[in-house]
Amino acid sequence: MFRLTRTAHLILALLVSVFFFAHIFAPLAAHAYSVVWSSHAGDWRTDVPWPIDDLGARATLENIHVSVEYGIRMTDAATGRVLKKGETVPLGTRVNLSFIAHQKPHINWFVSVGSWDSPYGHWMSPWWDRPPQNMEKIAELYSHDGVELYATYAVEPPGKSIGGTGSLPCSSSGANRICTLNQPGSYTFVFNFDRTPGGMWARSTFRTWDDGNPSSKEIPVPAQKISFPLTVAVAPAEGDGQGAPEQPVVSASGAAPEGSASASVSGSGVCIVGQPYTIQMTATDPEGDRIRFGIDWDANGTIDQFAPSTGFVPSGSTQTAQRTFSTSGTKTIQVLTMDEHGHTSGWVSHTFVCGETGEAAPFQFSDDTSGTSGNQSPSLTLRAIPSLVRIGETTNLHWSAANVASCAVRGTNGDSFEGTVSPLEGSPSSPIHSQTTYTLSCIDLDEETITATATVNIVPVFQEI
Repeated sequence: MFRLTRTAHLILALLVSVFFFAHIFAPLAAHAYSVVWSSHAGDWRTDVPWPIDDLGARATLENIHVSVEYGIRMTDAATGRVLKKGETVPLGTRVNLSFIAHQKPHINWFVSVGSWDSPYGHWMSPWWDRPPQNMEKIAELYSHDGVELYATYAVEPPGKSIGGTGSLPCSSSGANRICTLNQPGSYTFVFNFDRTPGGMWARSTFRTWDDGNPSSKEIPVPAQKISFPLTVAVAPAEGDGQGAPEQPVVSASGAAPEGSASASVSGSGVCIVGQPYTIQMTATDPEGDRIRFGIDWDANGTIDQFAPSTGFVPSGSTQTAQRTFSTSGTKTIQVLTMDEHGHTSGWVSHTFVCGETGEAAPFQFSDDTSGTSGNQSPSLTLRAIPSLVRIGETTNLHWSAANVASCAVRGTNGDSFEGTVSPLEGSPSSPIHSQTTYTLSCIDLDEETITATATVNIVPVFQEI
């Protein structure tokens, strides 16, 4: 490559550097957080023919600078509002933790001799297989019939993961997650970007019959991470506590055993294993604020479900929620009321007995507000509905666990879910392409691991011969 004078070289490098760093450290996107990795990779004598002195000369890229930017965003899943680092949100908020999609402007590079802007790079996998199209022209030799030199920086999209969710109930969509903040406290979510390969490409139009002898130089991107602190709090009651809504009145209804009368909704009801069991909740707020109900299906002090699932309803409204139990025995749940400002009542416990089909399972109601449920053996259930799908279709995972500390569901296809109880409508799987086994793994109160499994099979395809 032709050489500039020392003074011209320094001036050009300074101008390009000012533009480069002004560009890459601009915000990735409105309301997003980013991390920028940059590196000075020095000079690179390529294998690209560049007939500056003789026909056997090779091009040299001088003073290579590269930069890669990654971005993330966290939003309120119900409203779409973008959250800020360090802010406090109400207990029960569902948050969407998402990675910003990679785009060409997130890769930048320059060399001392070349364009006066900061060229964008390429996201491609694998980066080393062949040079990308639409590379940046950085030099031209008019003395040799306009021979041109092209270059770019290519990077493979990194692997991604999110840490810091702990035992929060979460659903996954690729690397992104939606989590319910059902436990108060301080959280630091960590968005991780794995180390990923990348490198410079160069080629020229000299000797076009061999594509200019493209040449590459490896410049990998080290692992990066973005931390996102967030505080989850139950809003304090106003003044002397009159700002908090009253405790809910809970009643229940369920499917009655075959041959018996229907269960009423005022203090009596029947729970049958494998059939939906419905609770009804009513409460008022002293200021007339809108309300919703938080349901703790396993009485462990954390909210597993809200009614309504999003938003709030007028004070005095009645809401219902359902759960299907897979085991018989005494069950205890807890319900609290939350107003639109985050003020909450105390827990109200609700105890009942689930029986097998045909058993008379007496309903019991307790107005105990301690939230305790006694010592019971752990129980868990996991179902995939449907369990038989065509290639590329999805299923919904339904699970529940009682008397355990934490749970996670893992699929052999890479699906991952957290929490002791699935959402009421189930958690959707990713597209299924082969037989897939899901395992519900829980840590019980004695710190022992217990599991349950469910398998999804593929509908067989027959071909006439």
